[in-house]
Amino acid sequence: HIKDYTLRMDDGRDGYPNVLIQMDRPAEELSGTDIRSATEEAKLEYMIRSRKVIAAGPLHLPTEIKDDPSSMPVGDIVFFNAMDRDGAVEFAENDPAALAGLYET
Repeated sequence: HIKDYTLRMDDGRDGYPNVLIQMDRPAEELSGTDIRSATEEAKLEYMIRSRKVIAAGPLHLPTEIKDDPSSMPVGDIVFFNAMDRDGAVEFAENDPAALAGLYET
């Protein structure tokens, strides 16, 4: 998870806030490859180096218990700043997990 209030610039000085919702491809399509774990470090480094991320974290399936360890991540959500639509698309497309084929959308 990333939550860095020093990067928060919601007043438009360094772009405008965007929300990126990335849903994982079905497990059958990933053929047993754990792309999420393999790209976790690179993704974190990418988000930190971009200096655009306001907050980010995984999306999990709902469970009865809030901290249920059996809840599997099914995607990611990223709040970030971008100057325009092209900048936002470029940020999303260059995510290491996206480049590795983890996401469906």
